[in-house]
Amino acid sequence: MNDIIPKFLRIKLPRKRYNPTEEHQIYKTLLKQEINNQHKTRTITHTKIKFLHHHLLQHLHYMEYETIYNDLQEEIKSNNQELDHKRWKKLDHLINNKNKAPQKHKKHPQEKPRYQQTPPTSPRTTHINIDSKSPSSNHRSSTQDTDNAQPQNTDSYPL
Repeated sequence: MNDIIPKFLRIKLPRKRYNPTEEHQIYKTLLKQEINNQHKTRTITHTKIKFLHHHLLQHLHYMEYETIYNDLQEEIKSNNQELDHKRWKKLDHLINNKNKAPQKHKKHPQEKPRYQQTPPTSPRTTHINIDSKSPSSNHRSSTQDTDNAQPQNTDSYPL
């Protein structure tokens, strides 16, 4: 449903009769019909231009045809430049309006301070060795205990 439907194809449909998916399907079929109509007129125009081109080649002298063709090319080029200029101007205007408008809909999460110290994820645990008899060896850290080498914090170890 994220398709873009041009404004000229939007028609008012009764809400009670059509649900949004049916409405979208109607707009899609209208868009397909419009694309087919434009393609049809484009191919007809293209065929007419081809016919005119062949007809002019047969009946005009080469120099006459070349001057007509060059004049036409220059006119088309200047017309396209004007249209391109209008399109770029409109695009710049739309971009400027978007940049000037306040951004109400975007919710940005509050950023944390840059150098905030985060607490460790798990406190360091100590293991008591029951088998040993010496009081100094009762409290060995997990890094020194190699008998049962299991990682305490699995977040830092790749699986």
